[in-house]
Amino acid sequence: MIFKQKILKFLEKKLCLKGHIDILIKDRTPAGYNRKIVIEVKTGNARSQDIVQLGDYVSEIGKECVLRILIARNFPKKLQRESDNRGIKCFMYAFSQIDKLQKYTLEELKTKFQICYRGGE
Repeated sequence: MIFKQKILKFLEKKLCLKGHIDILIKDRTPAGYNRKIVIEVKTGNARSQDIVQLGDYVSEIGKECVLRILIARNFPKKLQRESDNRGIKCFMYAFSQIDKLQKYTLEELKTKFQICYRGGE
């Protein structure tokens, strides 16, 4: 599946019947079929209810949802298997060398931010 940035539109906090999708990416100009990517972002570790929440959003969007992504600090092994079974791509994030007592600029945080795919494929 290939997506080109110029043909995509990024929406933040898309309202659904069951809550707000954190990030929704869709075709800028759909040609009959509008592909959508649903991204749910968690500030802590992934939990079972996060998978349920993402599943609710995907059910509401229907067949146009071509990719489901959950981003969290960590994924317990059981939750990783459950995500794989539901076709959810999991990404873990971290900040390297952060002193919680120190203040950082956004630019400094960008250089310390790391994200990696944690999938079964």
